[in-house]
Amino acid sequence: MSTTEITNVERLEPDSDALLGFSIELPLAGTAAEAYSFEFAGWALGGHSAAVQIELIANDGAPRRIPIVFPRSDVARCYPQRAENTKVGFWAPVSVIGMTPEFELLVRVVLENTERVPIARIRGRHRPLPSRFQPSIQPLLVTSLARTGTTWMMRLLLEHPAITTLRIYPYECRPGRYWMQLVGGMAEPAYPAQSRSKLGIFDDEWWAGQDPLQRGSLSQNPALQQWFNARFVEQVALLCQRSLEDCYREIAATQDQRTPFYFAEKHLPDDVPGILWELYPKCREIFVVRDPRDMLCSIRAFNAKRGTLNFSRDTVASEDEYILRLGRDGQQLLGGWKARGNRACLVRYEDLVLRPLESLSKISRYLAIEADSSLLEDVLRRALVDTPELAAHRTAGTARASIGRWRHDLDSSSQLLCEQVFGEFLKEFGYELNQDLRKKNGQTISLEAT
Repeated sequence: MSTTEITNVERLEPDSDALLGFSIELPLAGTAAEAYSFEFAGWALGGHSAAVQIELIANDGAPRRIPIVFPRSDVARCYPQRAENTKVGFWAPVSVIGMTPEFELLVRVVLENTERVPIARIRGRHRPLPSRFQPSIQPLLVTSLARTGTTWMMRLLLEHPAITTLRIYPYECRPGRYWMQLVGGMAEPAYPAQSRSKLGIFDDEWWAGQDPLQRGSLSQNPALQQWFNARFVEQVALLCQRSLEDCYREIAATQDQRTPFYFAEKHLPDDVPGILWELYPKCREIFVVRDPRDMLCSIRAFNAKRGTLNFSRDTVASEDEYILRLGRDGQQLLGGWKARGNRACLVRYEDLVLRPLESLSKISRYLAIEADSSLLEDVLRRALVDTPELAAHRTAGTARASIGRWRHDLDSSSQLLCEQVFGEFLKEFGYELNQDLRKKNGQTISLEAT
């Protein structure tokens, strides 16, 4: 088997006039390469709103975003009234590192008005990135969305002697994420619009339109091109794993911890958890979920308490748009759970805050670390010590008051929209639906079109 193979490229026909036209020119079905990426190219021309971005949504929920930045004279000739002097083309290498071995990507065009139009499905398979590094500290991923209890989860985990993380609120020191983004970025000889999203280091406009290593122009030297796209990436992964372990050894030492079994980090449901699983077969992952209606209430209350518009609320114009955005985030988390749930641990916020000792015991068994009741009681006792930072972090008087708050904090319109966009999420994770609301309004909303 080649490193990466594309088995099928299926064109989807949009059921609206949102696009005047589009084409997926690369990859081609049946192609293979000894590279940890494949080339993705084509064009898309919006109808009433400009096409600005391509989203590739993997079957593990992780999104990959590619800007539409190139003019296309051939498209302009076909659509002279719309495409002249318009950027309609896209090209990018897409890293397969972190994708499931058998992967599927839903291709969506994102319009300037935020509408999303599915145009294709790409299916393929890839060999996992081999690792020559033998870690002594394994990753423990706490994968979730905002305001779902991850700060309390990290507070509990850091008190266990087998787990390390930087003990500074809000417990979001994430060198693992940093180094794994570098691995993913090095598999994509990308234009700055992508490099910035991966690494944040190519901000100088001088880089525009260039790959710093010029791998995209090495077609005249196939052997060297293959080395950059395969062996070079493996060497970067080795460097990143060594650096990551050194970092957590230093963190543990400064906190007077003996070498722990795990390092714990918060993660969003993007491509990084998949990369960590690929390089660390003994990795562990805890999915923390919360009723998304309560999550919305907590975000609103947190922003009101601090006078801010955090958690991307400032990126949309209305509350309805924000609920739709959160719905897409929820779909990403659900996709990650479906892809990795058979080797992960699920913890619901409601259990974590009401029955923390039971949750700790469940987690300890999953991690195969000491789960003696006296030890866990001591962990909980230390975690419950309040601090000004933790007090400022809370938005409800008690843990019990934070559960089911959506019933009185959300109006019926918001409740209905939440049930429509989070329907699959609520059902999968066992949250109650408001049947009365659903009977009153049977319409559904597609997140692909919002």
